Amino acid sequence: MENNNNVDLFIKDLENKIILDEKKLEEIENQKQNISGLIEYIKNLQVLLMNDKDDKGAVVRCDIGDGIFMNGKLNKNNKKILINVGSNVYVDLTYAEAIDNLLIQQKIIDKKIILIKKELVKNKSYIKLTKGINETLVKHQMLEGNMLKKENNQENNSFNI
Repeated sequence: MENNNNVDLFIKDLENKIILDEKKLEEIENQKQNISGLIEYIKNLQVLLMNDKDDKGAVVRCDIGDGIFMNGKLNKNNKKILINVGSNVYVDLTYAEAIDNLLIQQKIIDKKIILIKKELVKNKSYIKLTKGINETLVKHQMLEGNMLKKENNQENNSFNI
């Protein structure tokens, strides 16, 4: 079969878009998992606070970044926590507000995931369709070439004596 450079470039471009979208999808799914973990962590903090009967406070391990943890004391006076609400902007929120905010972030991420998956399906379909059309055109060209050869042979044979 004969290769068409424009078709090959188009397919290669779509394959590159697919690779980028798959990486983006993986990053976004990791963000979603992190948010789910934060929601569980906040719920666990709430349980610790409710179970603190003697008001001594509960010791919690806090991640302060780069794999470094620090022990902190959580007591009934801790009514709010700092939450990243996006673009590295942190806001003091109550536990309930923090969970609500994280759930909203999850919904936004879910919509992004749906859009990226639709784009992936669309681009994969374009590749299949383009390859199929290209194969059909090449076969058609080959058939036309064979028919022309036969016609030329028949014309040449008719002049032979």
